[in-house]
Amino acid sequence: MTIYSRLNIALLALTVLLLHPLYSTAADLPLPDDPHIVVNGYGMVEQVPDIIVLSFEVSAVKENFSAAKDTVDAIIAKAVVAARDQGIEDDKINASKINAAPQYEWQNKNRVYKGERISRQVQLTLNEAERYNALVDGLLAAGISRLQPVKLDFSQRDALENKALNLALDDAKNKAQSMAKHVGTKVKAVFQIAPVDQGRRYERMAMSADMAGNEKKAGLKLGRQSIEQRIRVVYLLQ
Repeated sequence: MTIYSRLNIALLALTVLLLHPLYSTAADLPLPDDPHIVVNGYGMVEQVPDIIVLSFEVSAVKENFSAAKDTVDAIIAKAVVAARDQGIEDDKINASKINAAPQYEWQNKNRVYKGERISRQVQLTLNEAERYNALVDGLLAAGISRLQPVKLDFSQRDALENKALNLALDDAKNKAQSMAKHVGTKVKAVFQIAPVDQGRRYERMAMSADMAGNEKKAGLKLGRQSIEQRIRVVYLLQ
């Protein structure tokens, strides 16, 4: 069976899942009345992530909305310059809408207005991991004191997931053939292929201002991460 045939079968199974909303998982799908065998297939590939997604919040509390917004805008503008300096294109720079909220403080059992808090979330997608340390330095210089947990991803994720899927299909086939042979029969045909429910996993790495200083000395080291695929296959037996 060719790779394309395997992928077409997997896509057909996904279609079956979508057309039958009552079956929430592979285990819920109906089984044939004819002799059959059910096996789980597992495939994994490892790769060093080459995409780093950084997120951070910029906020300021000032006496009024305008002053707080100006402060936030100035910091974000510097952060954008730092991102562009490291080759990040504008379509990889995302800033959320402005969040504004009045700030109060309790004094002698009275709530006293202290000003306005303005905040915005910013996300940067860096496609050159070797520039990470320089980017962090630039963000710190721009006034960003803390980064949210960093997400690691792969530019070729679809191809890697397909490779892992093919390995899972091979694993299921080998298991079925081995089990059938052991009990004196043979696999006749595939009755059903369904993905085992699994969420997309991102590796995360926390980074604060102090940690960033340590990373600069040691250098950012990205280890190999795994991409996994799990499927359930029902084979008809002769």
